[in-house]
Amino acid sequence: MAVAHFIPPCERLTNPARLADRAWIAEPKLDGQRAQLHIHQHHAVACYSRRGTGMAWLRNIKWPFRSAIFDGEACAGDGHEGIQAVFAERKRAGGDMALVLFDVLRLGAKSVMREPWRSRRKRLEDLLEGHQLPRTAVVPVTDDAPTLYETWVGMGGEGIVLKDPASLYRPGERSPAWLKLKPKLTLDVKVTGGSGERIA
Repeated sequence: MAVAHFIPPCERLTNPARLADRAWIAEPKLDGQRAQLHIHQHHAVACYSRRGTGMAWLRNIKWPFRSAIFDGEACAGDGHEGIQAVFAERKRAGGDMALVLFDVLRLGAKSVMREPWRSRRKRLEDLLEGHQLPRTAVVPVTDDAPTLYETWVGMGGEGIVLKDPASLYRPGERSPAWLKLKPKLTLDVKVTGGSGERIA
């Protein structure tokens, strides 16, 4: 059942005017750790991240479907605390962790990666609709990217991701069908001290 690779980070959006194009779907960019969840016989059998570590609390959930593989983000708090908070909470018993799902890759023995995003999103929503699963959610989406960007970044979020609704899931490939937009900060810096010694 395993899917061999993660998608590398989305390509960067170089033309912010594309935010106004409602043909794109926008998601908040969560500041956590990419995670791939494998369900078999209604239980989590693995949750892989880029560092190959898992989250044992997911095994206590009885999932309302027999078998699936999901892609998502392991987050600490509400999703904008950052990766260091994720590492700290994962080490702590009963840490403040959640898994936010944004894609489904396989259902039972069937791969759905070659289906368009809009179809995979519908499958994801249908699978979890009406079920209150502990510390598990589906990432919200909207076609109003400017408002999402202003709201999420204003709350301290990392940015947003734009997705082409017709895009396929391409493991191991960068794709212009998924674009990320992060705020740019310009800071005035004054050097007040230092050393000429080279740091190894």
